[in-house]
Order: sequence, then structure tokens, then C-alpha cells
Amino acid sequence: MLDTRSMSLVDEARTVRDRIAARLRELEPLVHEYDELMQIAAEMGLDRVQTESDSTPTDVRRAAATGSRPRPRAPARGASVAEAPAVAGELTDRVLEAVRVDPGRTVAEYAEVLGVAATALYRPVRKLTDEGVLVKRVRQLFPAP
Repeated sequence: MLDTRSMSLVDEARTVRDRIAARLRELEPLVHEYDELMQIAAEMGLDRVQTESDSTPTDVRRAAATGSRPRPRAPARGASVAEAPAVAGELTDRVLEAVRVDPGRTVAEYAEVLGVAATALYRPVRKLTDEGVLVKRVRQLFPAP
């Protein structure tokens, strides 16, 4: 015979689960909008837009809401302006090498392999495709023939 206290805990657990699921559904469109805005910002040359609420716990909560993994964080501030071109050139070289080693992946997949946010690769990929070093077919990247 079931104890009435255990039934109330089961009911309470269901209620909490339902509330969490409802809140996740409510937040999902906002997360998608955020991702789209970050992509547009990257395309405009705004590699990292600093917001008041930027913190790892927010990224973890955001990832949990979408069922994804947290994005890798941007490099810490404090790097000199003179270092920026070297870092950008290094990332471009890393992208090119990754595509040569394993062609046919998407930008997001290469970003995961390289441990950076996908938005960080838009500029290097565009540079490499403009130079004719890479070819983009639909969403996949290949070395130029």
C-alpha cells in the first residue's frame, strides 16, 4: 500500500518538472534571438559584445535552457592591441589546418574542434574564402582545389 506522503512528493516532483519545462519553453525564443544577434554582431566586426550580465554562470544557465553545452569564453581582456593581429592570424591558420585535416564540416563543428565560439570563426572563414583558400559549399568548408 502506498503512503500518502510519497504520493505528495511525486506530485510535487511532477509540478516542479512541469514548471521547469514551461520556463524552458518560455526562454527558448530569447536564446535563439541572442544567438542570432551575436552572429550579426560578429559579421559586423563586433567579435565580443560585453554585456552587464556576462559571466560563466549565465552561460551555463543559458546552455542548460537549450540543452546545449556552454560556449567557450572569449579571451580575457588585457591583451594589447598589438597582440590582436597575431591572435587573429593564428586562428585563421588553425581554421585552415582543421579544414585540411577534416574537410566537409560546418563552421560550428570546426569551432567545437578548435575550442572557440562559432562566431569567432566567421571573420577568418570569410577571409579564407575571399582569398580562395577555402571553398564553402552550402554550410560545409573544403580546401580550395
